[in-house]
Amino acid sequence: MSIWKKRACIFLWAGILCLAACGYEEEPDSPTFVNNTTDAAGEEAADLVPEKIIMTFQTINESVMEDLVLVEQSVNEISIPKIGVEVAFKVVDAAEAFSKYPLWLSNKEPIDLMVLNYQDITPYVYKDMLLSLDALLYEWGPDIRDIMEQRYDLTEGAVHGGFTYGVTSAQAYRASGRGILLPKRYVEETGLSYDPEKIYTFDELTKWFTALKQLYPDCYPLGLITAGNTFSMSNYFMDMSESIGGETTSGSLLDVSDMKIYNSYSSKEYLEFLTYLRQWYEAGFLYPDSVLTNYTAPELQSQQIILSYPALANPESVANGDFQEEMVCLRTTEITTSQQNSRSGFWVIPVTSKQGDAAMKFLNLMYSDTQVLNLISWGIEGIHYEITDLENGLIGWPSGQNGPSGYYNPLGLYGDRTKAYEMYSMELKWQKEAFEQKAVKQKDAVEGFVYSSVNVSRELDEIQKVISRYVPILESGSVDIDKYYPEFLEELNQAGMDVVIADKQQQLDTWLARNQ
Repeated sequence: MSIWKKRACIFLWAGILCLAACGYEEEPDSPTFVNNTTDAAGEEAADLVPEKIIMTFQTINESVMEDLVLVEQSVNEISIPKIGVEVAFKVVDAAEAFSKYPLWLSNKEPIDLMVLNYQDITPYVYKDMLLSLDALLYEWGPDIRDIMEQRYDLTEGAVHGGFTYGVTSAQAYRASGRGILLPKRYVEETGLSYDPEKIYTFDELTKWFTALKQLYPDCYPLGLITAGNTFSMSNYFMDMSESIGGETTSGSLLDVSDMKIYNSYSSKEYLEFLTYLRQWYEAGFLYPDSVLTNYTAPELQSQQIILSYPALANPESVANGDFQEEMVCLRTTEITTSQQNSRSGFWVIPVTSKQGDAAMKFLNLMYSDTQVLNLISWGIEGIHYEITDLENGLIGWPSGQNGPSGYYNPLGLYGDRTKAYEMYSMELKWQKEAFEQKAVKQKDAVEGFVYSSVNVSRELDEIQKVISRYVPILESGSVDIDKYYPEFLEELNQAGMDVVIADKQQQLDTWLARNQ
């Protein structure tokens, strides 16, 4: 019996027991749709009233949404005859979603499909805000299950107590690395040697910043923007600790051999990182308004206020068409394929949904139907983009345009990304594929261990508040670390860091005893 049959059976058996205990009154018959993509099914679905669902649609500053209604109509022209589902997009700013989602669910707003972009799924699960997806995936998610059986687990990080609560998009490229991005001409101007395969240390970065400051004394060699950060940027500068379940706020493994959970913020590696930042700030290397600015690092770099900034080392980051000149990346980390975690961008079905089946049908359609996927991802062909190489799935802006107009959705949160068009050159596509081949699979230090933070949710909330207060100023380099770093560690302990680490250690020890 497959894992899906097992999970579905558990879910259905629990439902039967609940109905037996609580009683069940059958609702009057209403039209339903078979999840069949044949023409006959499409003809039958077209004669029936579609099931209507509401799906969150996240946007960021770069999003262009004037033609979203046209895109929604085009999607429904496919989904209604194919699966009998009509979708309405509920637009929400990605940053505002952190506060709006809980409010919507507490007010019982009828949202049927929701994406947790960078949000931790765990609190939603333990506050009973989400439906279990196991039975729905088994019944209505065949294409999602096929991807999981043939490629990788899209639910990893979203399984709690044996039940599945979320599914991520299937990424075409999973490799990632980090480094310092800067114009290529600085290599010749500084006379320093550049190796794209090298991993640069703090001391080597210091040499680069020193040389750049000498060449451009009125500019800042590094733009590390920390305004509004709720997390550390240390992983853009070094490979440090190993996470447990991909999450460091509740503690990490600094040494896999001893299996002890530590506060990574109190490690000597993190203190070394802060020490270099402070030295760089005092030397005039760091942008001084890091904590207060409303500008992004690329905007500051385009104005030559800063000369470099931390970024992903992926080929598309280096070859971004928005740059005015050719860029290179001083790599600071290994290229890895990371394991998913509780913040991996899961699609979920809230308990407020009354259309769970329809929501799963549409979610599955985003993985199976190339037209639907590319409509949501890029808009309408001929209006918002044009195909430049159909065989390789490459597109560009329509003739006469050098950027988006009417519709642009830069967030790759939807469906099977291997089926989505790419706005790259063929050369960049080859570079991305080569970059993927270099990646080392980065597994969680104790693969399979899932930390349940339900007993320390209050402490974790307080810890996050402390991190949000101190990390932006500490990592800007602008404050005395001898004063503020000990204060930071003390407030973390007062918020309950020791309690959280002890709770996580106890769960890890129990898990190790059962699995070794």
